[in-house]
Amino acid sequence: MTDYRPNLRPLEPAELQLLECVLNLVCQRRGLEKTSVEAENIAADLVQLYERGVRQEVDFGALMS
Repeated sequence: MTDYRPNLRPLEPAELQLLECVLNLVCQRRGLEKTSVEAENIAADLVQLYERGVRQEVDFGALMS
């Protein structure tokens, strides 16, 4: 089992903006409302990816498609 310890520092506004842009794109591509349960799950997945080191919008897009 991998010893994973998330980054516990708060996300900066620019980081949140990046994640929101990616979330918007994923929701648009999948035809989801941002308030849906599926969108909330995607948002949680995006934060986890960010905490694991994914930082580029194109990388998120590739991982979330």
